[in-house]
Amino acid sequence: MQESEKEFVLDEWLIYPEKSMIKRNDELIHLEPKIMEVLVYLIKNANRVISREELTEKVWQSNFASDEVITRAISVLRKKLDDTGKVHRFVKTIPKHGYVLEYSDQIEAHVLPAFEIESDVSDVEPTINKLIRPMWALTIAAVAIVTLVAVLAANLFNNREHQKSDQIYLKVDEFVALDSLPSSEMVARVLSEQLITTLSNSDYAKISIQTDSIVDIVNDVDFIINGGVKELESEYHVNLHFIDGNSGDVLWSQSFAGDKKMWHQLVNNISKTIDYFISVAYKDNLDLKQLSLKNLQAAILIHQARELRFIDEQSNFDLSINILQNAHISYPNEKQVIMELALAYLKEKGSYSSSKHLLLVKQLLDQAEQAKYKKGIYWLVKALYQKANKEISIKQAIVLIEKNRLIEPDNVELLAILARLYHINGQDSKAMTLFSNALAIEPDFSFAIYQRAKLLSIKNKETPKLTTN
Repeated sequence: MQESEKEFVLDEWLIYPEKSMIKRNDELIHLEPKIMEVLVYLIKNANRVISREELTEKVWQSNFASDEVITRAISVLRKKLDDTGKVHRFVKTIPKHGYVLEYSDQIEAHVLPAFEIESDVSDVEPTINKLIRPMWALTIAAVAIVTLVAVLAANLFNNREHQKSDQIYLKVDEFVALDSLPSSEMVARVLSEQLITTLSNSDYAKISIQTDSIVDIVNDVDFIINGGVKELESEYHVNLHFIDGNSGDVLWSQSFAGDKKMWHQLVNNISKTIDYFISVAYKDNLDLKQLSLKNLQAAILIHQARELRFIDEQSNFDLSINILQNAHISYPNEKQVIMELALAYLKEKGSYSSSKHLLLVKQLLDQAEQAKYKKGIYWLVKALYQKANKEISIKQAIVLIEKNRLIEPDNVELLAILARLYHINGQDSKAMTLFSNALAIEPDFSFAIYQRAKLLSIKNKETPKLTTN
């Protein structure tokens, strides 16, 4: 046991600033150090309105902290304190003035029982807020590919060391000022904090934080993110490194740059880019330790193209094709890009049988077969092409796609296509199961929603109604 130390009590919460911990009953939660500093400052100034400027000066010890950094800090703090209702219990926003921690009793420092951090710290897992993926962001990201760091390639769907249900374990080291200038130090510090705050709110990442008084919350860190900041004429340049948490090897590095006057936007863009990259890596079950930077850049386009096709609109299918055509030009040797483009050509507003691009599909299949590539969605594309070209029957197509389902069991498009073919073949029970499986993975897949509803409607019409005399 460690020596007892002065802490705070806030209703049911015990606050341990030096350990960056809060505790309620048996629930132990770790706070990112800067979030804890905000909480302690609000506690010490309870029932007094604290402006954003005051938080910037007293907590960030700087004249520069973007509004989004402060907003995110308050948002994370509320989530950790379970203070997310329409009416906040503790931290309240005073429009145009700042924030106030309202508490009817006087808050004083207490001597609380010290506690040890166990090696099994599953109870300390941060509360995660679900990531929102607005569709418009996908289009913007596609246009801005050169600034995105993202994900995938030939072995796009290899299994990760962790199971699909596990989060990606990350550690964010403090970024450093490569030129030792105070302004660069400020940007480096805020960038580190912004990355931790953003990734802490992701459903797909678990953040490991190390302070002087506590060891890593996550013992086995998959990856480490760090880097440096420097001024170059009128811009800030950021070098970001993505590192293997076990070997310490740098897997890839990416440079970012932005106008000095818009440094906060640069920080936000980097944080959002890494957040999106991690979400894609998780959803597509990628082996991040085996992918090159080119693989990663190709992957983000594949992911965007797929998500566009989840909304059953012709404009989305057209944009998906456009994205993959550009990816094929930029990454001609990425076999998964070739197959994804072929699938996009075959799909015509969800029909999976478009004859519009059959010649192009044949050329893409030939490229894959010449390279002896039969991974990913090869058998799916092969089956759809042969069926559209009347070379095989529906039953034969089902056999080939079932073969592909063994390779990619969580591919929602594959599940929906297979379900549709089973329905056409008169096997509605299997079709219903596959549509349901697809929607369990991607609830917003509009084609699967529509087709499943049609099957339910048919089933209801066929069910005899009970009559009473």
